Amino acid sequence: MIQRDQGDLPGARASMERAIAIDQKHFAPDHPNFATSYSNLATIQCNQGDLPGARASMERAIAIDRKHFAPDHPDFANAYSNLAMIQHDQGDVKGARSSIEQAITIAEKHLGADHPNLATLHSNLAMIQQDQRDLPGARASMERAIAIQQKHFAPDHPAFATAYSNLATIQLDQRDLPGARASLERAIAIQQKHFAPDHPSFAISYNILANICHAEGDPAAAGILFKKALAILLQHFDENHPHVKAMRASMKALRIAP
Repeated sequence: MIQRDQGDLPGARASMERAIAIDQKHFAPDHPNFATSYSNLATIQCNQGDLPGARASMERAIAIDRKHFAPDHPDFANAYSNLAMIQHDQGDVKGARSSIEQAITIAEKHLGADHPNLATLHSNLAMIQQDQRDLPGARASMERAIAIQQKHFAPDHPAFATAYSNLATIQLDQRDLPGARASLERAIAIQQKHFAPDHPSFAISYNILANICHAEGDPAAAGILFKKALAILLQHFDENHPHVKAMRASMKALRIAP
């Protein structure tokens, strides 16, 4: 875990696999220790981009836990949540939704419906629903996440910037342009209280706002915002970074000169 946090993913993976190899000499293959080990390995593999390996490790961890715990044991909430994100990144949106809904059901049973952890789970569900084009469901889930956060955090907490930004993208997909603009402007106002003007978060916000302006029929304003977002990204990333490539692709699709 230290190596992972340092960004040394190959070293982290080698250490985690070494730990598993040692345990295999002393414990049965379905010993509870292996569930934790395979879960940690899955996190490292996911960070490496090895999604098939991460999914296999996470499913192995869950299979071991099932031999020792009841199906609604609280540990499964985190396990299914992690599995859902791996499935989502693999493009298995149907599997991801099933997993995250299982996580929510278990978490609500043990933590209560308004626990802060549920805000994250509902936000993740919203993302998955949006990818499924279940936009009413996605909006309801995102608004549920915000409602939970409002019970625990101050109105200008940084978490709300992400939440309102995510809500804005859903509203944009729904063609609720006034709602999307209001949510996004709220996100930007919160960001301005916490981040420097060239923080990468603003690039994401300006990108979304640019798309809103374009949908509103104001390509000139959209162009200015896209260029502003791109300039911020280029302060932090090189041309080959996925965020930069995605931004340039969006601008090209909308025929906005770089």
